[in-house]
Amino acid sequence: MNPGVTEEVGSTARSLIDALKGQPFMLICGIINFAMLGLLFYIAHSVAGQRAHEVGLIYDNQKNIQDLIVRACIGGPNASRGMRLQSEESHPVDIDSLVQPLKKPLK
Repeated sequence: MNPGVTEEVGSTARSLIDALKGQPFMLICGIINFAMLGLLFYIAHSVAGQRAHEVGLIYDNQKNIQDLIVRACIGGPNASRGMRLQSEESHPVDIDSLVQPLKKPLK
């Protein structure tokens, strides 16, 4: 009859404990290593949550700034300051009249 999984795990654990009885420093090092792994996992998890929160705040701030710029510079979709696009005017601006002063030679 072959031994089961639990018997194998039990014998391995017993042999490990017997081996570490003679070297308590190695037992302490192993415990500290597992504690450090747990601590590093906890720190990484908390930092990732904080970073996700900060990235969300940055996106919200950029959206607010973009909305302010749209309302201040362009006038937004419901502009009440009377700003219009050039294509909405009945008489478009003549480009030549704007460029003529630039074509005059300097004295």
